[in-house]
Amino acid sequence: MMTRINFIALATALIGAWAIGGNAVAARKVCDDGSFPPCNKPPVGEAASNNLSFPVIWSDGERKPGFVQSDDPWSFATVEFDGEAYYTDVGQGRVNCVGEDDITPPEKISSDVLCYRGRLNEGLSEETGEPNLTGDPKTWMLQQRQPPNQWQIFNTIDPDTTTPVAVTGIDTGDLLESSIVIKAKVIRTEFTLLKNVEGDTDFTSYRSEYGCVLDETVPNNCFAAHSMSGAVPGTDQSIAETQGTESLSHGLLVDPRTVKTAKNYFDPTIPVPVTEAEEPDPRIVPIEPALGMDATVYSACARLIIQKVVGDGALDWDSEMGSWMPREHVNPPVVDIKAWDETYSAEINAGGNLIYGYNWQTKNFSEGAGKYRLTFLLEGDEDDGGECEVDLNTVFDDDTMSVNVGERRPATVLSKDALGGTHGEGGAVYVDVEIGGGGGGGRGKK
Repeated sequence: MMTRINFIALATALIGAWAIGGNAVAARKVCDDGSFPPCNKPPVGEAASNNLSFPVIWSDGERKPGFVQSDDPWSFATVEFDGEAYYTDVGQGRVNCVGEDDITPPEKISSDVLCYRGRLNEGLSEETGEPNLTGDPKTWMLQQRQPPNQWQIFNTIDPDTTTPVAVTGIDTGDLLESSIVIKAKVIRTEFTLLKNVEGDTDFTSYRSEYGCVLDETVPNNCFAAHSMSGAVPGTDQSIAETQGTESLSHGLLVDPRTVKTAKNYFDPTIPVPVTEAEEPDPRIVPIEPALGMDATVYSACARLIIQKVVGDGALDWDSEMGSWMPREHVNPPVVDIKAWDETYSAEINAGGNLIYGYNWQTKNFSEGAGKYRLTFLLEGDEDDGGECEVDLNTVFDDDTMSVNVGERRPATVLSKDALGGTHGEGGAVYVDVEIGGGGGGGRGKK
């Protein structure tokens, strides 16, 4: 019997080709920051793509290219079984899928396979070391396919700009927060802005307690996420690598609060531990119960600044200089990149989340071993004396937290008021890291 399985795809516009930095490399060409293409910008053309599976709030009203907001954003394709194999037609001809019996771990399946028919992969069993497969077989649409799968979950601008979008939590990359000393020529930096919309009247009307049901009785404009899974057990598309999205034929999308939560936060007002080895760090405070998040937040006024710290004195933010001061304690920026001029980009990772990512080339853009302050700033707009070319409508307020922090160097959030910027800045988050001698020592500024 022929079975048909509906899956989500983008109808009104194609998602632009997005990938994690490094998916596309052009021979011999070097980016302005010393890296190789795609130069911290989304690649186009042949690069395999990731698709948005977790909601986004475009807080400044500026969407990344390739994203659309529509009252009817979904269309449907089918996955069919012909008695021998699963396949789909995505408008480019028949593309095969694979089932549990078609894979030979750890062999990686071909990139032209768009879907996997199998049970939920919950990771390796502690007892047997084999994949723990549960439930009934489902159809999982895979990320990073060629030709690409295409889908886009709910995303929205702020419907009322009379009040700014207040970020709930900022998740800084584990590498930056969990390392005592980083010895690498390329350091991956990541910042994710998260929003819990509870109490925010601009977005509470969009909330659905259990996510969106795709039928005619429930509107599509509510926060919901795709169910994610390590779709292909034991391969490079397993739970630790590329993930897939569950077919909507199985019912509900999932509540994003069950997918992404804030389990702890960093409280800088608590006294510093006597020793760095003190455990647990009293400044890392559990959130009980964990705080669920409805969406990530994208601000077109994001700015990343990296400076070498050379003294032990207090540092103050200087809006006019666009950096920390004074100079006897901290050097001018070696990296200064901005979202509004596309030198700083947000990317869709393999989990379908929109994050700010940058590959810091320490060989070319550092000043040797030592302590560096990495600052993620909400730059003020031109009306307030800032450099951002769009109107800043995003803020870190007194309730914004640094969440899911690492145990070594937790990032510190400064609200708009605490930062005290004079050019309309919306706040900042910074993390101080130590890089070792292996990080190179060139001098430059991006």
